[in-house]
Amino acid sequence: MREFELPAPQARKQSVFDKKYMKQDSKYIFLKRHWDLICLMLIASFIVLFKVYDDREPKRERNTKTQLWVYKLSEDLHLALVPIEREHEPLDKAALRAQFPNPQPPPKGRIWGERLQFYMPGATAPDNPALFYTSDLNATMGQPLDLNVVGIVSITPWTPEMYRTQSNAERDARIGWQDIVKYLAKQPLFEMHGMQCVVIRTVRHTDGKRQWQEGGCLAERANGEWAYFKYGNGPSGFIRAEYFTKAYGGLTVEWDASFRNFSRWREIDAKFWRLLDERNLAKKP
Repeated sequence: MREFELPAPQARKQSVFDKKYMKQDSKYIFLKRHWDLICLMLIASFIVLFKVYDDREPKRERNTKTQLWVYKLSEDLHLALVPIEREHEPLDKAALRAQFPNPQPPPKGRIWGERLQFYMPGATAPDNPALFYTSDLNATMGQPLDLNVVGIVSITPWTPEMYRTQSNAERDARIGWQDIVKYLAKQPLFEMHGMQCVVIRTVRHTDGKRQWQEGGCLAERANGEWAYFKYGNGPSGFIRAEYFTKAYGGLTVEWDASFRNFSRWREIDAKFWRLLDERNLAKKP
């Protein structure tokens, strides 16, 4: 079989990637070459080119972007996205207005991702900096969340089209909650941190000894607006808040935090809204 030709490697110390090997069966052919960490994978008739990290390289640092950006979520909300590393710096709103005189709507109609993080109330740094700055740690459900970090999964502004087409359940968490409770009719409801909760499933570890639970909760967050929370109390313990609010013309908000901070969900939500108001360039001063 003809080999793929890759650029010649630069002179450097040998590594485990300096061995060429090939495996073949009826489904795939996998070819590794020693040129800085490029692999070719041929699956059926599809070729995918991707980068692999070299074992010789130091542990890669978290890809932080310290530049501020501004998105127009509504006429009343021009939101400055502030990286968590700059959370405690004074925000020069006048300079940002001059830099972004006409903010653009966010791509795909919402803002989301790693840059949308902030510290827990009272915290000024990650609880585990070594892990936080050397991993792709996001506020992603199912991954370990830093104890001192809250991740905003997404903020979605509502358009007139969404108001016309979305069901009432999208704006009132109680409707979806009723469906969940009805589906889990045999599961007892219980109270936790001022919420009505239910266990959705029990997860057992492969060792047969440990187990944890995943469930949902309903809470009134403010002014008759209700939030639905997902939670898991296992090794990657998390909570995720999801709710609609009429503020700023209508927003759907999702944020994540460590399960160990579940009792502080009101503090977390209050800080989210304080930061949102402080970083709103449409609001003067």
